[in-house]
Amino acid sequence: MSLPLHGSNPDYLYDYFNLTKPEKVIDFSVNTNPFGMPKQLSDNWLQLLSKVEDYPDPKNKQLLEALSKKLAINQSHILLGNGAAELISLLGFYLRKKSVLIVQPTFSEYERMCKVHDCKITYYTVEPEEAICLKRFEKYVKTQSAVFFCNPNNPTGKYIRKAELEKMAAICEKYNCLFIVDEAFYDFLSDYDESVELHVKYPQMIFLRSLTKIYSIAGLRLGYLVADPGFINEIKKYLPHWHINAIASAAGRLCLSEVDFVKETRADIFKERHFMYEALKKLSFKVVKSEVNYYLIHDQLTNELKPLFIYLLKQGLVLRHTVNFPGLDGKWLRIAVKTKEENRILLEALTRWREIN
Repeated sequence: MSLPLHGSNPDYLYDYFNLTKPEKVIDFSVNTNPFGMPKQLSDNWLQLLSKVEDYPDPKNKQLLEALSKKLAINQSHILLGNGAAELISLLGFYLRKKSVLIVQPTFSEYERMCKVHDCKITYYTVEPEEAICLKRFEKYVKTQSAVFFCNPNNPTGKYIRKAELEKMAAICEKYNCLFIVDEAFYDFLSDYDESVELHVKYPQMIFLRSLTKIYSIAGLRLGYLVADPGFINEIKKYLPHWHINAIASAAGRLCLSEVDFVKETRADIFKERHFMYEALKKLSFKVVKSEVNYYLIHDQLTNELKPLFIYLLKQGLVLRHTVNFPGLDGKWLRIAVKTKEENRILLEALTRWREIN
C-alpha cells in the first residue's frame, strides 16, 4: 500500500498510517473552493437532477456557447472534457511514444498519463522559489515534442505572467513543440494576466482549464481545452460520444454566470492566505509565497515532516504530502486556504506543535 497520489479521500491516508480517523476531519489537501458551490446549483438541484432521464447533448452546444461568450473565443477553439484529467489523458494518448518535457514540481497526472502511453519523459526541475531560466528551458525544448507547464503551479502556487509565458511559447514554437499550459487554478488569481489569446499567435500553444476548482464541483468533473481549431479537430475524434454527463453540462452553464461569486472568492482567499502567511512565519515555518488558494510550508527547525504530518492527522487535520512531487520529495507540505474558522483551527494546532517540539 502506498501514499495516495492526490489530495482528498483522507480515508486512504488514515489506513496507510494505521490511524483511527477522528469523527471530525478538515481536509486541507483539497484545493477546491472552500466556500462551496454557487447557491444557484443547490437552488436548482431538482431541475438539474431531471437531466438524468435522457441522453446528454453529445456536442454540449449550450455549454460551449456560454463558454465561448465568456472567453470571447470562437467555439471551434474550445474542447470540453470530463474534468481536465480526461483532457490530460487525451493529450497523453496523442503524444504516445513521443518525447515530453515536464516542468517539475507539478501535477502528477501529466507524468502518469505520459507513462501509460510510453512517452519518453524528461524533467526540468525548478526549486519552489526559483524562476524559470529561459536558456535552460530552451536547451530542454530543442529535442521535445511537447511541454507540460502548470501555471499557476500546483503545488507551489507560483505564477508566471503573460510576458514571460510568451517568451516560453516563442521558444516552443521555434522548435515545433507543443506548449501545454495548465491553468486549472487561474480563477483564484487576484491579478490574472489574460493569456489565453496567445494560442492564436502561437498555434503550438494549448491551454487547459478546470471548472471544478473555483466552483467546487469536483464530483461532477468538468474542464476544457483552448487550442488551434486544427488541433482540436485532430484530438476530439478520440473522445467517447457522450463523455460529459447532462448534469455537469447544465451545472457548468449556471456556474459560468456566477461573476460575483468568483470575485468574492478571490478577495476572501487573498485575505486568508495573507493572514496564514504572516502567522506561519512567526512560528518559524518557511512559506512559499503563493498567488492562489494553496501554499507550501517547510519546518525550518527540522528536515523530517512526517511526525508533524501524523500529528495533524491525529487532530483531524489532513494536509497534502509532497512525496510524489519531484523536486519537493516530501520536504514540504501543501495546505489549501480554507474558511476563516478552519484556518484558525489549523493555526492553533501548529502553535501547539511548536510548544511541544
